[in-house]
Amino acid sequence: MKKMILIAATAILAVSCAKDRTCNCTTTSDAAGSTPTMQTITLVKVTKGQAKANCLTTTQTFTAQSGNVVVTRTCKLS
Repeated sequence: MKKMILIAATAILAVSCAKDRTCNCTTTSDAAGSTPTMQTITLVKVTKGQAKANCLTTTQTFTAQSGNVVVTRTCKLS
């Protein structure tokens, strides 16, 4: 009986931590004439740890005819 209660309590805690979370991202580029763009991503029924693992800041470098272009996406969990 105690084991069943412990399993049920653990399941309730695990489910209660999973909820929708929002990741707000801004993408910028060093290319001439580019403007920053904003994006809101909804992560559905995830824990805070899962959300942090998927709400990432990235930097990519692309080769263009005029030279390298650096694109940075900065994301924050809210």
